[in-house]
Amino acid sequence: MHPTRAYVLYNLLSGLAGSTMIAAYVPLLLSIGMSLSEVALLNVVFWTTIVILEIPTGMLADGKSRRFSVSCGVAAVALGFGLYSVVRGFWTAAVAEFLVGIGNAFISGAISAWLADALDRRGEKNKSRHALATGSLVSSLAMVVSGFACAFYLAPAHPRLCWALGAILSVGVFLCVRFAMTDDGEPVHRVSELEACRESFRVLKRKANLIWAASAATCMGLVIPFNLYWVPLVKEKAGSSGVAWAWVPMYGAMALAGYAVRRSKAKAGRETGMIATALLLSGIGLAFLWSFAGFAPLLGLIVLHEFGRGLFAPLLDAYTQQHIEAHYRATYGSLQSFIGKIGYAIVLGAVTLFIWGRPTTGSVITAVLGVAGAGLVISAVLLWFFRPKGAPP
Repeated sequence: MHPTRAYVLYNLLSGLAGSTMIAAYVPLLLSIGMSLSEVALLNVVFWTTIVILEIPTGMLADGKSRRFSVSCGVAAVALGFGLYSVVRGFWTAAVAEFLVGIGNAFISGAISAWLADALDRRGEKNKSRHALATGSLVSSLAMVVSGFACAFYLAPAHPRLCWALGAILSVGVFLCVRFAMTDDGEPVHRVSELEACRESFRVLKRKANLIWAASAATCMGLVIPFNLYWVPLVKEKAGSSGVAWAWVPMYGAMALAGYAVRRSKAKAGRETGMIATALLLSGIGLAFLWSFAGFAPLLGLIVLHEFGRGLFAPLLDAYTQQHIEAHYRATYGSLQSFIGKIGYAIVLGAVTLFIWGRPTTGSVITAVLGVAGAGLVISAVLLWFFRPKGAPP
């Protein structure tokens, strides 16, 4: 199977599996007696796990096998989803978060590295942004279908079934990795895990464009409060059915963003202006949520936020892949993700402290999101003015 088709199939199945639980996540935890601050603390467990394991798993992917790394990651995610379907309290949920965090660490860096090297081996290196954007487009469309079905039919009355369904669909993702992905995405010149790590740190210190990209990844951590609290916010404004109907334009916007990146004519390795713009749009979408009481304008801002996020991920991946070499590609991807996740952990810690003891109300949530959005806008402006403009070497 052509690497792009395998990658798109992976994203299709991952989108179906990963979106089953989004509308059920916070409501389930609140229903078993947790507070918003405890939900944030659980996410600290998740992101801390990823931060600790990011670089070791990236080294394993480069030193042993990227396909093996992604397989391990998908298996761990499936186990975590399965455990969440029977969660009883904070500690059970913490173990599930730990498992899903392990899975994400194994997948992070490895899957995009596999795609980039598989295309490079076919002489199609400059098609990586198109492939990444197509994967994002397909994943978003899959999330519209799966997420809407779960939010409308399962999440209101049976939130645990959403997690169980996600675990079952993750088995399909695992089979895709084992049988659709080939060894074409492994580096021709394989180095040891330690050498891949050393080279990743060396290139990060040497290249200003990679420092800029890592800074952008860190700034994107400011979207984490939205991930946690958009469901209770929309539920307060429009009820449980409103969550399901909001899902369609939200992830439809992400699909539209993937299509826009896919059609972009920007030269490979020169996406910095588009990346900063994507961050700006995401920030504007959050910064003004507090100023609207009605559901329609609130949803419009959320859609703008999601569109910016949909632009950001494939653009940053494509830009990064153009500036690194094959033999340490997965390790460097994990290093950049590691740097970004430090920002996520800082944001989550700040949110936990801010909302500790506060009620689960829309005003508290929009205040948190407004601050996060302002941070994104400021970050985007700074990244725009300090963006490197050179082409990749």
